[in-house]
Amino acid sequence: MNPTLTKERFRRLFRAYLLESESVAAEKGLEPYHFSKLFKKEHKVSERICNPGMCIQMAKVYISQYATFLASPSKTFLVEEVARPVITEAEQKDLELARAEARPLTEFLCAFNITDELEDLMSKYLKGTRAAVVGAFEEWLQNKGSQFFWLCAPAGMGKSVAMALLCERFPEEILAVHFCRHDIEERRGPKQILRSLAHDLALRLGPYREELLRSRKDLKGGMADATVNHIWDQLIVKPLRRAFPTNQPPPSRPIVLLVDALDESKYQDDPKGLLYILRRNLKLLPNWVRFAVSSRPEVKIMEELKAYKPVRIQCDEKQNRDDIRLFVEDKLGGEIGSHLSEEERRRASEVLCTKISGMFLYAARVLGQLDKLSGTFKVSDLDDLPANLDEYYEQTFSKAFPFQQSKKEEAKENEERLARLHSLHSLLEVVVAGQREFTLAELAELAMPVSATPGNKIEEAFGLLEPLSGLLRRFERRPQCKVRFNHKSVRDWLTDFEERSDPLLGPDRSVSQRYFISESKGHETLAGRLRHLLPRDSGVAEEEGEEGKEGKEGKKDARRSRGAACKETKPAPDDGLFDYAIQHCGFHALQYLKRRGKGQDHSEGQEYSEGKDHSEGKEETIIMQYFTSLRVYEEHLVKFPHRTTGLISLLSEAETAAEAQASSGHPLVIKHAELHQFHRWAMACLPEALRQNEPLCIYPLALGFPDTFAPSRIARQTMRAWLSRVPPKHRVTIANKPSGLSPQLLQLKGHTSDVTSAAFSPDGKRVV
Repeated sequence: MNPTLTKERFRRLFRAYLLESESVAAEKGLEPYHFSKLFKKEHKVSERICNPGMCIQMAKVYISQYATFLASPSKTFLVEEVARPVITEAEQKDLELARAEARPLTEFLCAFNITDELEDLMSKYLKGTRAAVVGAFEEWLQNKGSQFFWLCAPAGMGKSVAMALLCERFPEEILAVHFCRHDIEERRGPKQILRSLAHDLALRLGPYREELLRSRKDLKGGMADATVNHIWDQLIVKPLRRAFPTNQPPPSRPIVLLVDALDESKYQDDPKGLLYILRRNLKLLPNWVRFAVSSRPEVKIMEELKAYKPVRIQCDEKQNRDDIRLFVEDKLGGEIGSHLSEEERRRASEVLCTKISGMFLYAARVLGQLDKLSGTFKVSDLDDLPANLDEYYEQTFSKAFPFQQSKKEEAKENEERLARLHSLHSLLEVVVAGQREFTLAELAELAMPVSATPGNKIEEAFGLLEPLSGLLRRFERRPQCKVRFNHKSVRDWLTDFEERSDPLLGPDRSVSQRYFISESKGHETLAGRLRHLLPRDSGVAEEEGEEGKEGKEGKKDARRSRGAACKETKPAPDDGLFDYAIQHCGFHALQYLKRRGKGQDHSEGQEYSEGKDHSEGKEETIIMQYFTSLRVYEEHLVKFPHRTTGLISLLSEAETAAEAQASSGHPLVIKHAELHQFHRWAMACLPEALRQNEPLCIYPLALGFPDTFAPSRIARQTMRAWLSRVPPKHRVTIANKPSGLSPQLLQLKGHTSDVTSAAFSPDGKRVV
């Protein structure tokens, strides 16, 4: 049943209920004409009711409240207020029903729960502020000639809070919401953004959901290797046009898809990604479908979207200064300034508004610092506050981790300070490079010395991060507490080495440069630690320790290695770090390799944490270990089937890196030929395993390749380990297997006409 209740159906149900309730109405002393008055009011909320059963319940509430109203005319009757609990219940039940119906769509859509995040953002909002943004958005909704709303402001101006405010103020118009996050990989990709918007839209828009369900099989098969533009066309444009054809009336309100923090997405990686769509393909949508985004004024975004006029929030504009003043006066009027007189609060407000210079994030930081001094600070103390956000971060770090020039009498103390600072660097580098939020326990396991016990690691990690809790979001002394910066500007300050370089200091660093961390080192640390969690192909001798061995001793060691691999047990499936290693270990090794090649490792003078493996070619070895393990592909298909396309793309990047090493004369630690063979195998077999819904298919499918191919060789060597696990219907019999592989990479099926042209790749090695 379609849960969406149209206005006409609401009226029919409502009339039926009124007729059936005449006896009840008579008992309550209601006259018939009251029913007509009641009926006139239902249109105000009828479009918000989606559950037919709730319609009847709301009608009962109306009649009961009218009876109360007639018995006591002094009471004010507000239809919206009376019906709100019933409407809320109706919406919740309708959402549950919609989720149940849309559950099959999660096979190719992305569902992100950001309810807590929106609530956290709204807790920072002060009533009466950002009226200009709300007014501009409301005016844009009424303007039928524009489909794009763009809120543009520098870092720390409260863009995310403003977008959360719009979501709360306009719930009937904003049906799909996505908040990009720089520290969560899954929420940054353009493909994931579009799939997330499609999922939200499917929950809120019944006809659109039915259209996706109708074409679910085709969509599921076509999303595996789809481009951003293809996803936009197949998931957004065409389903909306089919659900609401031009010969039918459109929805009574515009439908808005909202994306916050576009600058935190991966817009740089794809020249025909999300920015291209917003610039060129937005007109393909029906004119009642709108797009709203927020971003920083970054150069590429400004160039790509120059055809649109942004709504700007600038530090020195009057409306923003008034909002800051209102925010400061509200905080000083509370506990922070309770010890000050009226005149002192006025002077304190003037001093703070001048120092804050229109930046909301800095205002929140400074007032939070004053909150810790509540009841003790004087107005004259405000002059000692940091002058800007960068100085605030520098002051916070220097207080928590003071750094002094070494003296003979303080040599030991300085050595301890340096050791703590280096340990802090390791923790923060892992936080910056991580592709999701790590818990405190996970962070301690990944960044602290391997020789320490788990309990000591957690305690030491907490002791290092606790002084910086003001820069972390909801940081607590719990192993499962997630560690993340409370704003992207903290990350930018820590990693922006060039901005804080001071050539006048010579070899010494300025104070802020001592706290600089290297994202490249974070990738190195993560790759090194995660490699030990990767599963091994049982029966395949490890390369490490065997190279260079000769004679009988070498053969004995190889047999012992194979025996140990066969006995190796599979890590627990609920191990968060094991799952993370399966998905991201190869990515971190590749990122470090790229940054090392570009010279982006600026961490001179920083010591490595104890337990790190810094041998030459370590990243190359990890890349081979990750991308040439059939067990890794099996686990990836089991745990992350919807990320298979990303895994193949990553394998392609590894092959490109190996090819670059080969052409540059670099010592070949990455074996280009072997990676190329795995790439060929992955493109052919991983989609087939997904289609058959059986990850173990990759082993028998690998046997179909020539014996000289690496995947086939490994599948043959590990047959004792996987053959008993493969269901009989998925086993294959290989007959007349070719000795070599055809140069054909991929076959495009469906073309029935003559082929009249061919296209060569730029390097001349491939032809279509």
